[in-house]
Amino acid sequence: MTERGPLPLSLSEANGGYTFANKDFVDNCIEYLVNPSRILETRSKDFTLRLLDPARVETDRPFWQFINIGLPILLVILGGFLYQLIRRRRFTRE
Repeated sequence: MTERGPLPLSLSEANGGYTFANKDFVDNCIEYLVNPSRILETRSKDFTLRLLDPARVETDRPFWQFINIGLPILLVILGGFLYQLIRRRRFTRE
């Protein structure tokens, strides 16, 4: 609020007169709620699928299988081993 009245939506005098995108967001929300025909237009867009190279998929398959399956298992086992090692050192009686 200024001496002249309320500021327009998305304008901030505290940030040096910076204009935020709130007004665009509200306009887009109202447009979305009022105009359902544009929603149907966006749903009917054609998408082209870019398939992977089958030869490269076959050659790289073991590497990615290890990364996605083997590496997390190894990290859990290593973390458990380190946790037990730290606990044994902390709680052993001498």
